[in-house]
Amino acid sequence: MERMRAHLEVVQRLLAASVPEVAAGRVTVRAVAREPGVLTKVALEAHEAGLDPVEVCRGPRGEVQQAVAARLGDRAIDLVAWAADPALFARRAVARAVVVQAIVNEAGRAVELIVPDEHLRAAIGDGGVNVRLAAVLLDWKLSVRGASAAAAARAAALAALARLPGVDAELAERLFVNGFRSPAQIATADEQELLGVHGILPENLEALRAAARALAGAE
Repeated sequence: MERMRAHLEVVQRLLAASVPEVAAGRVTVRAVAREPGVLTKVALEAHEAGLDPVEVCRGPRGEVQQAVAARLGDRAIDLVAWAADPALFARRAVARAVVVQAIVNEAGRAVELIVPDEHLRAAIGDGGVNVRLAAVLLDWKLSVRGASAAAAARAAALAALARLPGVDAELAERLFVNGFRSPAQIATADEQELLGVHGILPENLEALRAAARALAGAE
């Protein structure tokens, strides 16, 4: 945390020296994630309607962005518009790939991004640096999957969940969206977390968990 704060102060100072909107407080740095010498990601927030924080900090022809990267000694710097919505912020934070879908698990503070297979390598980055720094910026768990693998995993998870008594296709979908991928997860899940899924009733909870334990033991 202290290192992140130190990075934030350095980036804020460098941007303020070249960007009047930052110096005046009209744009602020919300968060910084950095792997020195490789990549820095900067979350920016504008405090005026119609002001694009990324554009003003990029500068003409990207000159400010490039100058900050050079001063930091990094190969690249990603400027990201901060958003309160974790799905939108995660999409922006990954920056280097098209995102097909963002699956948010608010209870677990986790986001799974689905990208086209051909964008998977760029989304993850060399050695995982891109997704790792995006997760730091987001301050949530963040994972990335290619569309083909995600579709196969989704189909398998929905089929497994639908084997539980009382779980139809619609409820299986809601369980999946809330981060449940198998009966084993339901068997060990916190009671309140399960009851937070629309369609899970208190009177049916114990029977559902007992069935989940039985299925998990048979797997």
